[in-house]
Amino acid sequence: MTAKPTVRRWPIVVGVDGSDADTAAMEWAAGEAVRRRAALRLVHAQELPPWLARDPRLRERITESATERTEELFQRARGLAHARDPELVVGSQLEWGSAAGALLNAAHEAVLVVMGAATSEDQHHISLRPVASHVAAHAPCPVVVARDPAGSSAGGSVIVGVDGSRVSEQAVEFAFEEADYRGTGVVALMAWGPEPAAWPMMPEGADPQHDLAAATLAESVAGMRERYPDVPLEQRVVPSHPVRGFLDAAPEAALLVVGSHGHGWFPGLLLGSVSNALIRRSPVPLAVVRAPGHRS
Repeated sequence: MTAKPTVRRWPIVVGVDGSDADTAAMEWAAGEAVRRRAALRLVHAQELPPWLARDPRLRERITESATERTEELFQRARGLAHARDPELVVGSQLEWGSAAGALLNAAHEAVLVVMGAATSEDQHHISLRPVASHVAAHAPCPVVVARDPAGSSAGGSVIVGVDGSRVSEQAVEFAFEEADYRGTGVVALMAWGPEPAAWPMMPEGADPQHDLAAATLAESVAGMRERYPDVPLEQRVVPSHPVRGFLDAAPEAALLVVGSHGHGWFPGLLLGSVSNALIRRSPVPLAVVRAPGHRS
């Protein structure tokens, strides 16, 4: 296994809001903090309605109540983290404003941002799909949407989507790093749906998509194989829609990894749409990685 630094300079940021999503987020983040020797920073957002400014005394009372409730949320979250490791360093911050804005602000000094996925669609929690999608698309660091660990394979592989784009390369790099921390392997997955219109004048019986996909996949992971020689690697080309390919592979995964936006030269694969679909549907933890310097 590659040697690890003694401690991370930046923490893992965890969004908490008091819903059942907090448990999944904290358990995943605490385990990751132990693996990476990183601190945790809890972030909770409270967005007050503008009309409260018309009554300063009422605004003050509501603010005090919200602050007290937030500290209760932080205490519970700290308990979940310290149940994993009593030595974990856990900081916290309350932000006044939107959940997405609070997490994006914190992401500028974070190694990861972690949000939980609630068990029901109608819960008002920090990882509602628009918030998760927005943060994943704009955060300068990887964003993880955590699920109940019962749905994932604890000793499973890190499965990463590849499409030949720059952001896909960043996703592959993150997947190998994560697999190295976990002591597991990487499955590099190139999934594609047949699109005959993308291949005019295709010779009968030819399968250029598979050959092109396999070549793109091999090129995309070549550098990481040299950098992480002890991490087992499987390269998998699947003739399936990318979302279906990832969902089919999910039961064997400890973590799925995709790019926030990707549009390589391989026809029919846009990782941005894939990441949004998996934020909604993945049964296992999902990491969304954004390329440095990318603006969306």
